[in-house]
Amino acid sequence: MQKTYSILVPENLDLEARLKQFPPDFKYNIDFFYLIIHFVIKNLAYKIDKNKEITTEKLFIGLSSTTLQSFCRNYNEHIDYLIENFSGAGRILWRRPYTKGHSFSYKLSPFYANKKLKIYTITDQNLMKKIKPKFALKIQPSVRKHYSFLTSYLDPKKITVQLSDALNHNERLYLENSDYQKYLLNASKILKMNNGEFYMTHKPETDGRIHTSLSGFPKEFRKFLRYENSVLAEIDISASVPTFLFFILSNLTNNNCHLNSIINSTKTYYNHYMLVKKRVALCSKELEQFQIQIGEGTLYERFVDGFHTIHLFDERLKPDEYLLSAVEKKFNRKFDGDMDDLIKVVKTNMLSMLNAKPNTFVNEKAVFQSYFPKMHFFITELKKKNHRFYSYLTLQTESYFMLNIVARQLNKDFRKKIPLLTLHDCIVTTEDKASIVKTFMETTFLKELGFVPMLKSKTWV
Repeated sequence: MQKTYSILVPENLDLEARLKQFPPDFKYNIDFFYLIIHFVIKNLAYKIDKNKEITTEKLFIGLSSTTLQSFCRNYNEHIDYLIENFSGAGRILWRRPYTKGHSFSYKLSPFYANKKLKIYTITDQNLMKKIKPKFALKIQPSVRKHYSFLTSYLDPKKITVQLSDALNHNERLYLENSDYQKYLLNASKILKMNNGEFYMTHKPETDGRIHTSLSGFPKEFRKFLRYENSVLAEIDISASVPTFLFFILSNLTNNNCHLNSIINSTKTYYNHYMLVKKRVALCSKELEQFQIQIGEGTLYERFVDGFHTIHLFDERLKPDEYLLSAVEKKFNRKFDGDMDDLIKVVKTNMLSMLNAKPNTFVNEKAVFQSYFPKMHFFITELKKKNHRFYSYLTLQTESYFMLNIVARQLNKDFRKKIPLLTLHDCIVTTEDKASIVKTFMETTFLKELGFVPMLKSKTWV
């Protein structure tokens, strides 16, 4: 069993000194005191993430008495001590009273709120016995049923985070951007990874993807992750959504065994898809050009060219106003001439358009339609009944190939000798195995897709 558990507490909190100055009149557990404070901080971070308009000063965090009692029988005495307003020292927590349907809720007093955080390590073994079952690896039944071969890789004993380095980096970012909400959320996610609070979920009805602690971990901190002390690397499909869109459309009238497995009567979009399929007459030359640009990695560059003249379609725009304002909005600065910036903003906006409701992203639709009118017709028709049908179709296709074809076969062929973690359109492995995995993916895609999509390797450093 895990012997310790790391938690977050305010850096300026000296609970030991307070306990010495104001000794409680009950048998207390200092680790449990800190755990209560940690629960407020951690839950605050995730509540902010879901509602970014609410500030930390306005948020009270509900704590279930049943949950608290499961950790410590006299939890209420610990709570009362934390909210007591001691002369000259104030209180640590503020409490909002119970209301019907809502438990008591708490927030840090202003003296401790919005302050830098430090790590406190729980070592009390009686408390650890209660903590471990509640925060152990959580695997959704659907994952165990369909993808059990992946579960052994998401192992807290194998996946670790360089805790001090990650938290120090988070401190530096906070000094640069003064974004306390982001600082708080990053720190919480780093601690969860360090404590092995892992999860695996599967959403077959929507994107078909497996979501894990890895997919929910901030990109900025992936360089601090290790797998059995080895640096990690990813091999991902460049332009993944367009790649699988091409696969779907190029096999629209074929009896493709993979497409038949993906699109069947169990899917919510099946009947509508079959109707749209009969109405669409695709252009082979259009598909060929789409595939070439995906393979060469020039698809979004071509769309950039289209936006140079979008002012001719939208008379409200000045020449290049669309691109310049898009860069400023995304990067919070003026365009400095870097072509990659244009590609990034166009990629973001075009992918947003593909997944959005049909009556939105009018300029993006105009550019896409100008190059690929038949494909645009298919996408528009598919989204008419429910705009989510497009994303369900393309992401489920991506997930099918990444999980059922690539990951499953990789695990089988190499007999679990190669670390294998999935991250949507990526396979993540150790740096020394990345070239082997990339070659395997190329061979597998050529055989199963009929072509090799552009793959990129990136080491997490």
